[in-house]
Amino acid sequence: MRRFVLICALVASAPVAVTLMPGHAVAAKGDGDHPAVTELSANTFQIDKATFDKYANDLNKAAKLANAEPNHGKNGVNGWVLSGISKGSLPHAAGLHNGDRVTTVNGKALKGMPGVVLTLESLRGQKNYTVKVVRRDGRKVTFKYRIR
Repeated sequence: MRRFVLICALVASAPVAVTLMPGHAVAAKGDGDHPAVTELSANTFQIDKATFDKYANDLNKAAKLANAEPNHGKNGVNGWVLSGISKGSLPHAAGLHNGDRVTTVNGKALKGMPGVVLTLESLRGQKNYTVKVVRRDGRKVTFKYRIR
C-alpha cells in the first residue's frame, strides 16, 4: 500500500500539519487531543513548527501517520483516500478521518504520484496550508493549517 502524508503531508512531505498557537491544545470536534495541535476555529488549526518539521524532514516517520491510496475517478486519480489514522494522532487531532479523500493542497490538485510529489515539493517551506477533502459521506470540507 502506498503511504502518503498530508498534514504531515497534513497531512507529509508538504504535509498538512497543524501548529500550536497561544492557547491550549484542543481536539477537532472530539477527534482527540494532540499536544502539537490547537484548534483556532472551526476547521482551522495551528501545528507546532518543530513537530511539523520533524515529520516533514523524515518521511519514514511521516508515513506512519496515515496511509493514502489513489482514488480513481472517470478522468483518472481525483484524490487520495486516507486510512490508518489513529485516534489522538496528529492527523486525527487536525480533523482528518479515515476514509477522507484529499483532493487539493493550496489549490493544487493531487493526481498521480509524480504530480503529488511535485506538488508537495513546491509547497515545502510554506507556513499556511489549505486542504480540501471529501468526507466518506460526500460532504466537502476545507481545512486551514498554520505552521508556527
